This record gives sequence, structure tokens and C-alpha cells, in this order.
Amino acid sequence: MNSMHIYCPFCGTPYDIDASALPHNDVKTKCRVCSNVFVLNKNTGAAKEEPVLGEKSGRGNAAAEGDDAAQSATAEINAAVAKDEAVAAKNNREKRKINSLQIITFLILIILFLIAVIEALMHFHIIDLSFLLKNLS
Repeated sequence: MNSMHIYCPFCGTPYDIDASALPHNDVKTKCRVCSNVFVLNKNTGAAKEEPVLGEKSGRGNAAAEGDDAAQSATAEINAAVAKDEAVAAKNNREKRKINSLQIITFLILIILFLIAVIEALMHFHIIDLSFLLKNLS
């Protein structure tokens, strides 16, 4: 597969598409992220301006082949966008997960902080917890 890296000229969303699926003329395509329509060309990449209309020829079959290629390129971009969206959704789910090690570490830090605060309060005689030590003996 001859991969081609293009970016939406409006929002910069990256796409990896198969360059062999693109026709030699301009193809209008729609960005899945910002919904803007842009022109895709095999040689020049993506651009905001409208495609240059080719000469009208008597061969309707060539126009149909161009339409098929345009649909194929659009389908390729849509597949790439769907793949990128699935990867992004998976990464977001993994980022939101909190594992048990994180919870235990957080609880230990809270306990250590409370011990340090109590020690500081006792050192400066703000609180007196010596009665606890007398009862333990």
C-alpha cells in the first residue's frame, strides 16, 4: 500500500490514505472532524479551493471511473477517520481507569500527611496527645 499522509486544511486532522486509490484528478472530500469540504489531489495533497473542472469529453465511461475513484478515496478517508476515532476512544478509556495501586498509593500518602501534621502540632504544643501514650503503658 502506497500510504499518503494528508491533513484537513481547515482543522489539521491527519489522514493516512492509500494513494493508489486516488484518481489523477481532484476529488472533493469532507473532513469527519470539522465537516468542511476540501479538495484532495494525488499530486498536491489537500487544499481549500475548489477543484479545477476538466474538459468535457464524449466518453461517459471515463467520468464514471473518476467518480468510482472519488468514492473509493472518500471511503478510504472515512475508514481512516473511523480507525483514528476508535483508537482515540480506546486511549480515553484507558486514561480514565484508576488501578488499585494508584488508590493504595494515594491512601498511604494521605496517612503519612496526617501523621506529619499531628507530629508538627504536638511538637509546637498545639495539641497534647500524651494521654494516649500513658494509657498504652
